[in-house]
Amino acid sequence: VAPSTERLPEIVVPTPTPTEPPPQPEPSQVDIDAAKNAYGNLLGRTIAKYKSYPKIAQRRGWQGTALLDLKIDSNGNVLSAVVRESSGYDALDKRALEMVEKASPFPAPPKVLQGRTFNISVPVAFKLSNG
Repeated sequence: VAPSTERLPEIVVPTPTPTEPPPQPEPSQVDIDAAKNAYGNLLGRTIAKYKSYPKIAQRRGWQGTALLDLKIDSNGNVLSAVVRESSGYDALDKRALEMVEKASPFPAPPKVLQGRTFNISVPVAFKLSNG
């Protein structure tokens, strides 16, 4: 009696197709706002390193805060800077914009802000000290 050659069922295992990692969840508005707030504080400190009081403002006792609106790219480069709220004095407003120019490019923004351009408001205060 010849041995039987019974065929066993063939099992086909599909080869896994390479999959992309799951997309990262979009950051919440709360996360974005917190990152902008922290980054705005960092920018304010960075800009302050370049502060110099205009001579005419010192002589005349001018003080004020210029609120700047900065458009920043994902690498920390300033795309535009405008005075959103004036300090009340052109000399102080112009100096605030010059300080931004000298301070840029800024440090890279937090990860949650990277990959996009965004606007951020930064106050630049000019106060005369007594003494």
